[in-house]
Amino acid sequence: MQKSKGDFDMKRFSVIIAAVILCVVLAACGSDNSPNGAGLTPEAPDNAVTEAATEAEAQLPTGLTVDEYIVMLKKDIESKGGMSDDYTIGKVYTDDKGIVYDYTLRKQNAGQDLESVTQAVEQLFGENDAMYKEALNELQTSTGQKLQVKVVYHNADGSVIMDKIYE
Repeated sequence: MQKSKGDFDMKRFSVIIAAVILCVVLAACGSDNSPNGAGLTPEAPDNAVTEAATEAEAQLPTGLTVDEYIVMLKKDIESKGGMSDDYTIGKVYTDDKGIVYDYTLRKQNAGQDLESVTQAVEQLFGENDAMYKEALNELQTSTGQKLQVKVVYHNADGSVIMDKIYE
């Protein structure tokens, strides 16, 4: 049976979302060998994951509202164990401009520790830039809208350590 252009292929969509989530989790879940104990040791995404996401991109669902997209994204994230770990509390939500991937450190960092965390987050953004751009492409392709993806890291007190917007 052939699918029409507008049919939603949940398996392929799940592969894409899984690839994005896996890359984010790998980036956020470093070992505790960092000088501040924050566990933000950057890691490069697995090539197999990146290839799976690229292959599945052509099968993205289209015509979704942002709310429909975020519901599917949250379900997929939850099915993979969520975005939180021993070092960060992660959540994803919509704002008036698109989707926000929001990470809050469980431990408050200040002084030298905060400098180390900031450097690690900068490195994470650099190493995962292509992944966030891919997430933006998926969002815009699925919704047919010019939206943005925002990634933000907060200290435990809620202050912003660093954020970046992909448009």
